[in-house]
Amino acid sequence: MSSYFVIQRKMQYILTDVEDNLLVRDLKCIIESLINVCPENQQLYYKNKILNETKTLTAYGLSRYFATAHRPATIGLALKMENGEFEKLELTPYPMEPEKRFTKKIPQFLAESNGKTYSYNDSSSEPSGSGILIGKLNINDKPKSKPSSNEKSKRKPRKQTSH
Repeated sequence: MSSYFVIQRKMQYILTDVEDNLLVRDLKCIIESLINVCPENQQLYYKNKILNETKTLTAYGLSRYFATAHRPATIGLALKMENGEFEKLELTPYPMEPEKRFTKKIPQFLAESNGKTYSYNDSSSEPSGSGILIGKLNINDKPKSKPSSNEKSKRKPRKQTSH
């Protein structure tokens, strides 16, 4: 059976499923095939503890009963820097909401009773994806009335279908 993992380094996320009895060294080889960093230059963490290459994932409690497809376990990844030391483990939470820089402000309009429309920019608020577009509006326009009973009788009846 498979266990499911999110291998995370800063804002980089690798989703994978592997066998329970897999050695940590073999998991590093899988990561190597994805990010082109040899296993000697990788350090894996689980619950802020460094994983030993000679142990299996189940030795750390990482089994199919704990790391499911709906709730994968997170394994941290740190890479060796040029000075020979491993970087500090940094796990950045996955963003659940889109960032505001990707939203666009829609111009806002005000309508007055004389039928004129004015646009304005509200610079005091933060940019967001919301905005109100009213357009031209004549306050004196009367709403459409409901059709009279005579107009209803002029409509064509629906055809009955047999099943």
